[in-house]
Amino acid sequence: MGGYTLLMIITVCGIGYSGLMVSLFLCELGHIVNCFDNNPSVLAELKKEDNSLYINEPGIKNLVSNYVKSNKLNLFNNISDAVNNTDAIIIKIPIKGNLSSLEDVDLTPFNKLVSNVIPYLNRNKYIPIFISTTVPIGTCSLVADNIQHIRTDLTITKHYDIICAPVFLREGSALHDLMKPDRLIFGLKQESDLADDTINKIYKQLKRRNIPFIYTNFETAELIKTATMGLATINMAFTNEIEKLCTSTGVDFDVLAKGVGLDKRIGKELVSSAGIGGSSLPRNSRVLINSARQWGIDLSILSSALTSNINRIKGIASKIIKYYNNNETKDNIKRVAILGLSFKGLTTNITESPSIFVIQELLDNGISVALYDPYYLPSSSNLNSIPNNIRSNQSFYVCDSIYDAVSQSDILVVMTNWPEFNSVNVPKIIELMQKKNSNKPVLFDCVNMFSQYDNEFNYVAA
Repeated sequence: MGGYTLLMIITVCGIGYSGLMVSLFLCELGHIVNCFDNNPSVLAELKKEDNSLYINEPGIKNLVSNYVKSNKLNLFNNISDAVNNTDAIIIKIPIKGNLSSLEDVDLTPFNKLVSNVIPYLNRNKYIPIFISTTVPIGTCSLVADNIQHIRTDLTITKHYDIICAPVFLREGSALHDLMKPDRLIFGLKQESDLADDTINKIYKQLKRRNIPFIYTNFETAELIKTATMGLATINMAFTNEIEKLCTSTGVDFDVLAKGVGLDKRIGKELVSSAGIGGSSLPRNSRVLINSARQWGIDLSILSSALTSNINRIKGIASKIIKYYNNNETKDNIKRVAILGLSFKGLTTNITESPSIFVIQELLDNGISVALYDPYYLPSSSNLNSIPNNIRSNQSFYVCDSIYDAVSQSDILVVMTNWPEFNSVNVPKIIELMQKKNSNKPVLFDCVNMFSQYDNEFNYVAA
């Protein structure tokens, strides 16, 4: 990756996880990228040289450091500086929402950012605005209409274009997904030679590799993104329900997952999880539900999938609490070892993480929690992102290792599919847990990683 001829100056507005990944992707394509974010702490993190970047993804820290030092990745908290001499503007501010609501989508920060960008369009240079934030159907049309109303001195396709350009990436492999996409989507209000020329310049390297470029209107591009995320959400929620059925009926989920996944209509092996979390699937699914509802369409299957996901996460906490209600513990001290805080392995992201909800429920019910996550060690600055009501609770402990976490714990709960959990010393875990309770240790396996040890534990699948 990298090493291409310098092509354009591009401003990326909103440097959350996805915004940073898009910025690095553009640098890898050879462009100079001006990053704008109004959060000074985000920019300060990116400027650090102590390897403490808030995003932990393979190779990302070195890329950020190298591109910042070489002035190919420039950081601004002033929008006027960020758009100075820019050839294109990309809006990638994250939307807001929360786990407990199917409808909670707040586009206020997005609308404010767009309003702040509009004054910097000018008559002397064509500057397209790419909307890469996931937005409800009709949002890009409203943006285009708003600009035409405010900037009557400008002409669309001559001075600017609005281009809906959703991105598709997975946390843990984001840069790989951007560099090797399945397709690129571009939604425009009308045909524009200047927009087409800009797109071809920005993504020249991908076009050479015959990556499909799909051109369409705003609404179709918006719906392609949210429909993709919605289908992924339904798939994951259904998989988790099937895994639960496997547990009740004695079916081997691993074999089932492979058998189903080999069907070309399905396309991939099924993977169970503690629940759907992160910055993408739940929120994008809520965007789609809201959009459909505004058009009088009830996406009942997707809504049910989100409800199923919430019930699954609540059910994990309820099972653990129920166990304690039905069993005595040594010295009446209740302690659970939680493996994994992030919503999935190979990321620090705890946005809508099932583990956060479960930990809070356990603490609220008087159960101590010993956490181990390789990205949330006692000395890690990442701990600051844990909600304060959890972090400050005297019954919440952050551990250096899996073995530290299970020591003196009654129950082991695996919440995240971290690769290192596949190579744990199971006999050592059992020995440590039996020092507190001589009975067979209790294991709640929420990601189906320990099913081969069901005889060694009192095994409970989620």
